[in-house]
Amino acid sequence: GGNDEEWFLKMNPNGTVPVWQEGDFTLYESHAIIRYLAQQKPGLYGTNARESALVDCWLDWFALTFWPPVRVLFVEVWREKTLARDSDRARAAHHEVEANLIALATRLESAGHIALPEFSLADIVFASGLNRLKGLDFGIAAPDTVNAWRAQQSNSPGLVHATAAEPDMPGH
Repeated sequence: GGNDEEWFLKMNPNGTVPVWQEGDFTLYESHAIIRYLAQQKPGLYGTNARESALVDCWLDWFALTFWPPVRVLFVEVWREKTLARDSDRARAAHHEVEANLIALATRLESAGHIALPEFSLADIVFASGLNRLKGLDFGIAAPDTVNAWRAQQSNSPGLVHATAAEPDMPGH
């Protein structure tokens, strides 16, 4: 609450969360924030421009391809209930999510991690997104490769901490 108030809109004119503040430095937009934070942790955002570009590629794919149909199911069907679970739009989103999970499985089968040969920021973003998707309980069939990777990531202390209190998710 409060994100439509003047004080908040000065930090983020979009009126959305998250917002990151350090002294007089303010960032908004999830991926801008996580990129900023990851650049402070050696290797998490790659060790050179090419590796960072690969991380960016997967972060963009997450934001522009993977997340939009998940968002339809999460926001419109689950949270706000403005869309019926059996509506054409919800069914289309469900189908898109399953197709994207197949593409993700193909990547994981060939690489073991999302963007780089080792754990990176892209793995964090996808682990969090897949956790949200799993919590929706829409009967979405993820390939075994994705399920195994997600199970491996779910033991990460950081992910456990970050996803422990999601009040509008089933089971949380």
